[in-house]
Parts: sequence; C-alpha cells; structure tokens
Amino acid sequence: MAKKAFIALTSGPDNPEKVIGAFIMANAAFAMDYEVTMWLQSGGVFTAVKGMFERITYKDYDPLEIYVKNFIEQGGKFYLCVCASKARNITEKDLVSNAQIVGAGRAMLDISESDLVMFY
Repeated sequence: MAKKAFIALTSGPDNPEKVIGAFIMANAAFAMDYEVTMWLQSGGVFTAVKGMFERITYKDYDPLEIYVKNFIEQGGKFYLCVCASKARNITEKDLVSNAQIVGAGRAMLDISESDLVMFY
C-alpha cells in the first residue's frame, strides 16, 4: 500500500509564501513516493480556481505554476471545503479539472488514512 500525505492549505493569494511552501512540500512528498491530497480551506480555496496558479509568485521562489503542474502530473488531488467555497461563491465550474468541492467527512477520512499530515 502506498504511503499517503495530507496537506491542508488555509492561505490564499494574499500569502504566496505559504501557498508555494505547501506545494514545495507536496512535490517533496511525491519524490518520496507518497500519494498526495491537498485540502483547501478558508482562503486556500482560491488556489484551485482556474487561472490563479499563474498569478501567484513570491520573491526568489519558482512560480507556483511550476509546482502545481508537477502536482497535477503526479496525480495530486485537490479537495475544497464546501463551506469555504460557498462563502466565496466558488463552484466546481470555476475550478481546475482535478479539484472537487467536498465536505469535512472527506477530509477526516483522508487524515485518518494518511501517514503524513501537514497544515499551512
């Protein structure tokens, strides 16, 4: 059975260093043969909106879209908190193709099955 990593991201475009940091860690987990799920909550839900990846940059870090491209190619999954998405008027049609809006039960299931849990 593959190892699993669960990374929760509550920061959005207003805190690009945290957003990029979460994806750096996700890519490091892929390099260590983990399956990775990214849980987006609060402002973090904005990072799965189409076109947002290309706009998030921070100082000397590589642009977010480089990390996200690898995340998607490696089979990473985005799950967005249903309440946070509704509060920000985000629907599934606004999202990149591998993102889903789900309830807290899905997050709890993934946390309980994960070998590694990180919060940003």
